Amino acid sequence: MKLKLSRFLMHRRKKKNLFFLFVFISLISVEYLTYYLQTLSWPDTECTEVTTDEECMKLIFVADPQLIGEELETGFKSIFSFWDSDRYVKRTFSYAMVNVQPQAVVFLGDLLDEGSIASEEAHKRYVDRFKWVFPEQKNVPYIYLPGDNDIGGEGDPMTRLKIQKFEKHFGQPDIIRVKGITFYKINRMRYQFPKLTHALPENETRIIVSHLPLLTHPSPFIDHIVEKFEPNLIFSGHEHVAAHLSIVQGQRLGRTEALVDPVELELDQFQVINEIMVPTCSYRMGTVDMGYAAVSINTKTQRATVVILALPDRFRQLYFYLGMLIVLILYYLAIATFVFFRKYFKRCIYL
Repeated sequence: MKLKLSRFLMHRRKKKNLFFLFVFISLISVEYLTYYLQTLSWPDTECTEVTTDEECMKLIFVADPQLIGEELETGFKSIFSFWDSDRYVKRTFSYAMVNVQPQAVVFLGDLLDEGSIASEEAHKRYVDRFKWVFPEQKNVPYIYLPGDNDIGGEGDPMTRLKIQKFEKHFGQPDIIRVKGITFYKINRMRYQFPKLTHALPENETRIIVSHLPLLTHPSPFIDHIVEKFEPNLIFSGHEHVAAHLSIVQGQRLGRTEALVDPVELELDQFQVINEIMVPTCSYRMGTVDMGYAAVSINTKTQRATVVILALPDRFRQLYFYLGMLIVLILYYLAIATFVFFRKYFKRCIYL
């Protein structure tokens, strides 16, 4: 009898070891291998037809990270939500930085989900989290734009206090030049644009950056922006989708296409205006099509390639963990049930 019991316990121990080995391998695969394999599917971001490194400018555009806040995310699950969503964005951003090696990074607004409604103390905590998720890199300038979640503007009143709160941590000039590229910040929520103190530079690439899309909302304001700044390219966020908008200058309606494959653009063709809508990089925004936009620009030939660095579906990974947890619970319930009935029938036999 003792021999049978020892064999039974040994068999259980082997199954237990195999199960925990499966759990360990699954964790490594989901938390590390899936991210690495995802990067292998990313398109090439190198410039074409360049003779020197100075001719190639590589940029990363980050849209709507919207780090979740403490007021709308409450309860015990909020601790896990903060930790997991921040860690997901941090990890994917680090992979993007290593893969692209950009000369600049542009954040297209909605940096914080509750930035416009947070108190000073809470806002400081959110900013600290943001700096942890997106650590600054040496010699890589970060360009920040406010979104409606940062300063209000979409169902939430925009106030001077909210704007000052954003400017305190992310304030920058509205015109920023980085190695042959000039970025012009447009705020469609406030109908603001930079004031030009001199003529537009002829030998530089001009990029307009805006939180809200521009070409999807034709208006005299947008017409004035296009005429005043003559952009080679426009980038925007807000909609949480990847899209390429193109319109012939002087017209109001253009073409909108989902941005899946790399897009090659001739930046010196001013008769066609191109806008890239960048998807969100957070899995908490209700979409599975997340990513960063990477752009390589040959400043000599004025040719650009725009690609979307698609990110893995985090909810699918979490559902996998939930399935593993359910299997683990059922496994131990089955063992407990077996042991219980085994002891019960033994007592019945002795009686």
